[in-house]
Amino acid sequence: MDIQNKTNKELLEELSTLRAENERLKQEIQKNDIGKIKELEAIQYENNILKLILNTIPQCVFWKDKNFVFQGCNTAFAKLFNLKPENIIGNNDYDIIKSKEEVEGYLKDDFEVMQSQKPKFDILNYFTNSNNEHIIFSTTKIPLFDEKNEVCGILGILNDITEHKKLQDELLESNNSITSLFENMSEMIVLHELVFDDNNSEVIDYRILDCNTSFTKITGIPKEKAVWALASKLYGIGVAPYLDIYKEVAISGNPHRFETYYEPLNAQFIISVVSPSPNRFATITVDITEQKKLLNKIIESENKFRTYINKSPDGVFVTDENANFIEVNNAATSFLGFSQEELLTKSIKDILSPEFWESGLAHYKKVMDTGSGHGDYKFIKKNGDTIWMSVDDIKLSTNRVIAFVKDISYRIKIEEELQNSIKFNEIILKSIPYGMSIVDKSGTILFVNTVLENYFGDVWKRKKCWELFKDNKERCELCPLLTNIRIGETVTTEVSNVMGNRTFLITHTGMYYNGKESILEIYQDITDRKLLEQELIIAKEKAEESDRLKTAFLQNMSHEIRTPLNGIIGFSNLLKDENNTQEDINEFTTIITKCSNRLMELVNNILDISRIETEQLTINLEFFSVVSLINDLYMFFKHKIDTNEIAFDVQIKDNLSEYHVYSDESILYQIFVNLLNNAIKFTKKGFINFGFELIENEVLFYVKDTGIGISEKQLNHIFDRFVQADSSITRGYEGAGLGLSICKGMIESLGGNIWAISKENECSTFYFTVPIV
Repeated sequence: MDIQNKTNKELLEELSTLRAENERLKQEIQKNDIGKIKELEAIQYENNILKLILNTIPQCVFWKDKNFVFQGCNTAFAKLFNLKPENIIGNNDYDIIKSKEEVEGYLKDDFEVMQSQKPKFDILNYFTNSNNEHIIFSTTKIPLFDEKNEVCGILGILNDITEHKKLQDELLESNNSITSLFENMSEMIVLHELVFDDNNSEVIDYRILDCNTSFTKITGIPKEKAVWALASKLYGIGVAPYLDIYKEVAISGNPHRFETYYEPLNAQFIISVVSPSPNRFATITVDITEQKKLLNKIIESENKFRTYINKSPDGVFVTDENANFIEVNNAATSFLGFSQEELLTKSIKDILSPEFWESGLAHYKKVMDTGSGHGDYKFIKKNGDTIWMSVDDIKLSTNRVIAFVKDISYRIKIEEELQNSIKFNEIILKSIPYGMSIVDKSGTILFVNTVLENYFGDVWKRKKCWELFKDNKERCELCPLLTNIRIGETVTTEVSNVMGNRTFLITHTGMYYNGKESILEIYQDITDRKLLEQELIIAKEKAEESDRLKTAFLQNMSHEIRTPLNGIIGFSNLLKDENNTQEDINEFTTIITKCSNRLMELVNNILDISRIETEQLTINLEFFSVVSLINDLYMFFKHKIDTNEIAFDVQIKDNLSEYHVYSDESILYQIFVNLLNNAIKFTKKGFINFGFELIENEVLFYVKDTGIGISEKQLNHIFDRFVQADSSITRGYEGAGLGLSICKGMIESLGGNIWAISKENECSTFYFTVPIV
């Protein structure tokens, strides 16, 4: 640059150009810095949310690099080792885990996941913590990839399933016992399901769902062939046997018992039918073919009768109407240890255990009334020992009853072991950390575990579950008791106002408890989780609203910038026309000036809001006359109102005509300019007035108009950034939606407040205050 050869004028012009460029660069740098700061704040906010979620969830979470070194973990994972997350980071498994065998298993899984670049789910891991407790985890491991899509590490998520695994093992053991009892019973037990026609209106058949070993032994049909087969085809007789009886029981739910001769097997049976659930029925079939043959021969010949019953492996009693023994076979004497002569001097009551006298009498009466009966009873042997026997009675005549008895002591022993298993399960239930209860069909509480017992004491006994747990003592609307939950079926519901205004996830499972249909309830407190979910929803809604406002602002800004630019460019081009008259030129330049002023106002507003956002607004405090400020504003705006339909006025009390205030006069002037411009823009007729008054330690300024007003919903957001009463591109009023937010920022910088009172389509009043020093 040849400075010596340039005139002072040329040097001043270059200096002015450099200063303008310098100012432009400063503004651009400042704009970029603000953007970066906001971007960093957003990233920090998202990181805080992610960290909060990781440290709130119950699962253990960690992540390693490709050298198997821990790069991070949540609080739950660190607690396994009685450490903090920062003590885990930078170490490997050998540094923090005692058992080398466990470490080798973990690292093997890690290596497989990174080698295959595929996740592994439901890995069963065993872990011994610092308290020497054995914990079982279901683990998910997922490979992590860098920006080059190469494996750079691994993410692990651990779910503690220790208690679940224990319960599963106990349940399996209990189920095995029940299955063994089912398969080893001598009675033929079969579960069926009704089959309807295509219109689902008429029962036409039934199919077998399950059967025990005795079914195959008696019928000769293998289980794999029987299960899911239609009865009409399985038995090869065209029509399903006893369909009408079975249909009645399955639909009504009323049990039935009958005796029948089944020709295909040439056998006589006693069949007991029950319905465990709608459209299903179970049959318990006792083969009494031999007994019936024996009975027929008894009728034919008493001598033959004695021969047959004495050869029977089952005990046989014949009694009179008073339950006195008339005939007994050898098996019966063998069971009880009495001789035939001794038994013939006794009655059933003499050998029946006293606790069964009442039920035994009722049983015998039923046999005399209905012709048959069945029951399990405890008898006393000659040596004083007891024996359990299954008794099937048939009424032979008005004064004769024959009873067939079997030793079922082994079966009773299995049932007792099952009961012990149930009691053991209760012990387990009491130790589980969740609240648990068992209720019957009416909702009466039968059992609570230790957690609930410690919480309520003994008051739970004989109470309905909702009377104990619900704060309002009312039954839940979705109570499973109202929907007849089935055995083995599980339903989970969310219930509020439980145990002190808490929210619980309650899992209900149909089960048998002490032989009764009941429901197991498991209470999981999710109050804190629900609160967190609500907070996340609110945060999401705020983020979406912020995004919507930014989008609306950008659209409005595009419209507001293009409109004056289009005017400037368009009318500037028109000025080039040599045929323009001086009147045309004056009109075009007036429009260009107006558009330029509008564009300059928009740029100034953006600069103002930027200074407010970055807290760089310069405030110059001084004493000045408030009345002079008001009069200057009145004279400036009086000429802008060019209609006779609007009355423009100032309201100042006489005692305040010489009042001075210590504040920034230029800022207050700009606030009034924004508010009065808005009033003029939105008021077509009526009045606009403004003024001030003193209220306690503040000066209250106001601007009133009879414009279009503001709705109650919009009133809550008009001071937000980039918000207008109508934010659409097609709105009837220009503006970027920055004026009121600028006013709010400036007023708050002076230590005051701003607010508005308005009625839609009627009027608006804007108030703002500054403190009195």
